Amino acid sequence: MLIKSYIEEINKRIKDQRVLDIGCCASTSKNLLKRHRLYEQSAKEIIGIDYNKELIKEANDKLGYKIYYCDLTNTEDVKGIIKKFGCFKNIICTDVIEHVSNLGLFLENIKLMLEDNGSLYLTTPNMRSPRWMQMCITDTYKVNADHICWFDIFTLNNLLKRADLKIVDTLYQAQEMKAIRFFNFKPQDWMARRILAVVQKENV
Repeated sequence: MLIKSYIEEINKRIKDQRVLDIGCCASTSKNLLKRHRLYEQSAKEIIGIDYNKELIKEANDKLGYKIYYCDLTNTEDVKGIIKKFGCFKNIICTDVIEHVSNLGLFLENIKLMLEDNGSLYLTTPNMRSPRWMQMCITDTYKVNADHICWFDIFTLNNLLKRADLKIVDTLYQAQEMKAIRFFNFKPQDWMARRILAVVQKENV
């Protein structure tokens, strides 16, 4: 399904809920807590964690937020968050997974933090978008220097299965009409720029 805004969609699903926001600081001071603040407007309670100590300090000192340090590839860090806050029925992880080196451990640790009937809201750029193909052909290709993985819904689903997680809903945001017209394609939802996958535990 094609949606207008993944933030609006997530906010509808976490309304009045207790939420964990992974990677909440974003990657720059300019965007610091931008999405977190929007999720905060919908959630009953939201806990923010990140691994960037400089941005955490900035969020805590300059913006007055209490953001907690946690490296999701360090199980001891994750256990510390669970000890402090317990597990969560709703976990948000927006535009984080494409930055992570140890994806298997990352997902296993998220699973530890997720309640058995809970939902993980996971977003990532969609590698099947014709935008990337057009950029290659026109020699205007740009890659975020901090990204190490590209996903489409098939590779993402296969990765999640290895962690005994499953996608229960797939949504796409930001249809790439310029690239679609460039190739004279018929528009389809999966051509959009971003994937929002709603993920749950496999065997519960």
